[in-house]
Amino acid sequence: MYSIVSYNTESIAFPSTLKILEALLDSAVKGFLWTDLKISVIRITLGWAVAIVLGTILGILVGYYTLLKPIDYINDFFRYLPVPAFVPLTLVWFGIGETSKIFLIFLGTVVQVISMVSSEIRRFPVEYMEVGYSIGMNRHKILLSIIFPGILPGLWDIYRITLGWAWTYLLIGEVVAANEGLGFRLVKSQRFLQIDTIYAYILIIGTIGILSDGVFRILKFYMFPYLQRR
Repeated sequence: MYSIVSYNTESIAFPSTLKILEALLDSAVKGFLWTDLKISVIRITLGWAVAIVLGTILGILVGYYTLLKPIDYINDFFRYLPVPAFVPLTLVWFGIGETSKIFLIFLGTVVQVISMVSSEIRRFPVEYMEVGYSIGMNRHKILLSIIFPGILPGLWDIYRITLGWAWTYLLIGEVVAANEGLGFRLVKSQRFLQIDTIYAYILIIGTIGILSDGVFRILKFYMFPYLQRR
């Protein structure tokens, strides 16, 4: 359908499939594509990895211990704030280096992880916890030996979903004084009306998303085989 539309229209907004492939090949030959891809994957991986580690710890604590419930409200405050609003502050805090870009990806992801993990804890069946109490486990032992293993499949899905969200913050992160990266190239291509390059890079990001999502799903099948018997 896209090929038909792009073939029959003279609009610059719809370059032909051939032009998009040519732009993709040109970026690969000149080396832009591989450099952009490498640096963006590094930024995403670092920002997302730190976010899921810290977000998981805080989410479990907030969801399980009533005393820490106020942290949940603080997290909700930041969760509703648009990440671009922090761009000027991030430049002041961290300068124009890699830290500012990784921090924006981290910030947009960690608040979602905390919220989703705490919800996963609160949805955990009370009956399983009562079994732990009946055999003499204390509250902390129940968390480590019953609840945490029980929510692992849910955590894995949270990590898969939030990785996708991390990619949505890539463009914001790479707008901050970047000179390479997939998001930077998209912005630069828009500035010079290189619409075919924009489509080519969107295609690359979408393909990475499909592949990473598929890896998560395949690994879940092998990591939690007992889910397949339900």
